[in-house]
Amino acid sequence: MQAFFIAALERALGPLLLIGAALVIFATIATFYAKNDGGWLSALLVLGAGTTYLLLFGGLLSLGLGIYHNTRRMADAAEAERAARR
Repeated sequence: MQAFFIAALERALGPLLLIGAALVIFATIATFYAKNDGGWLSALLVLGAGTTYLLLFGGLLSLGLGIYHNTRRMADAAEAERAARR
């Protein structure tokens, strides 16, 4: 069951980031055209914050998946070494 969720997260990561990027662009445009003072400055702040969030979100999830796979490979290698010694 754990392998299913890891594989599902790996498959969903790319589309989630693309949807997030589209939402950041939409929010930036909506902020720019909103009736408030300093629309372009607010839009740049939304764009910067959204981009930073997406980079951190995608990077940390990719890092976590990489750590998981590395740990799995090390456990398999250690198990194979123990089996070879017997």
